[in-house]
Parts: sequence; structure tokens; C-alpha cells
Amino acid sequence: YNLYVCVYIGEKVVSNLARFVVIVWCFVVLVLTQSYTANLTSFLTVQRLKPEVTNWKDLIKNNQTVGYQRGAFVLELMKKQGFYESQLKSFGSAEECNELFSN
Repeated sequence: YNLYVCVYIGEKVVSNLARFVVIVWCFVVLVLTQSYTANLTSFLTVQRLKPEVTNWKDLIKNNQTVGYQRGAFVLELMKKQGFYESQLKSFGSAEECNELFSN
């Protein structure tokens, strides 16, 4: 959520120095508000992005399904690492990958 700052000045600002100070103050408040919002959003997002699997050996041991893009070199690499053919699923597009692993 963006926070908006409304400046209410009861009297008319006549001095150019006072106008400059008000403009700088508004700019600083805007920057601080946006920075706080960005940091809060980043903090909340990073907490949800912790990986469930950190080691490919765990995937082999737990007999997890692993996807690879058709035609990619990783198929042979995964077979050499010890993945079984039944664990490997190929996909051609992002949509197909989503369908494959949404079940």
C-alpha cells in the first residue's frame, strides 16, 4: 500500500526559501515512504522464496519427479547423476511445465 502525504499550509507561503524547504520536505517524505514500502514488500516476498530442495541427491533418494525442457542437454546429465528414467518428465513450454507439475 502506498502512503500519501497531504501537506496543509494554513497560511500562504511567501518566501522562496520557505517554498524550497516545503518542496524538499515533501520529496524526502515521499522517498522515505516509497523506500519503506519497497523494503517491506521485499522482506515479505523473500520469506516465501525459501527453496524446498537444496540438493539433487535428495530428489533421487526421495524418488521425486524432475522436469527438463525437451532437447536440452540436462537429460543426459541427470541420467549420469543417477536419476531414473521414471523420475524425468519432459516439457516443451512453460504452460506444459505448469500442467505437468500442477497435479
